[in-house]
Amino acid sequence: MSQETVGIFVDWQNLYNDIRTALKKSEPSPTFDSNNTVQLSYLFHSFLLPEEKLFRIYLYTALPLSSEEVERYINMTPRFNSQRELFKKYWETPTEGARPPKERQDVTHREAGKFQERLMRSDCYALRLGQQRCQNLEANGRPNLVQKQVDMLVGIDISHASFYRQVDKVMVFSKDTDIAPALKVARMHGLLTIVATVDSVNSPDIRLQKHSDYRRALDLSKIAAEGAERDWDILKIDRKRSDFR
Repeated sequence: MSQETVGIFVDWQNLYNDIRTALKKSEPSPTFDSNNTVQLSYLFHSFLLPEEKLFRIYLYTALPLSSEEVERYINMTPRFNSQRELFKKYWETPTEGARPPKERQDVTHREAGKFQERLMRSDCYALRLGQQRCQNLEANGRPNLVQKQVDMLVGIDISHASFYRQVDKVMVFSKDTDIAPALKVARMHGLLTIVATVDSVNSPDIRLQKHSDYRRALDLSKIAAEGAERDWDILKIDRKRSDFR
């Protein structure tokens, strides 16, 4: 029997937050490095059944702005005129036991760039980049940095895979209901849809479940323990349908 192909679509910021939550909830905390592409690949393959074959992992994120880009935007945007001094004070003042936000932003920018480069060099990953933007300044001068375009990119790729029947199944790691129409399109074109989650983090919104055929949830601590024992070798994964909650 031929294997069914699965396209995995990952809202990275969403999944990254869920991984952090799952690690904090587990006692003792499992050893799992979400910035390690080998371990990350093991996690995604853990959600596949023996009769399924990975087509590609589409990972959606944005490169964080550098401190210089944040400052340039604040200084060039008229609506921030009255808050610039407040922003500057917040931006350049160290917090207790930590570097100033300006320096931390540059570290985040640099490390995210390295992570994205590792993904581009890894097998079966397609990196899709949205943009990070400063939405507003909070009362203390802190810039509210948000990702833009990510949901649209997810929807485009799922629709494309559906129209051209590139895969048999679509698996999404996201809780954003904006992608629900894309899941509906996939089902209309005869694809099976799966909403995947790590650990017992909040269940997907009903609007996502409405357009999904299956939900697959795995305990991150179990994945981490298995992975470490098997040297993170994806060929040693033998998942059963009953493993999913």
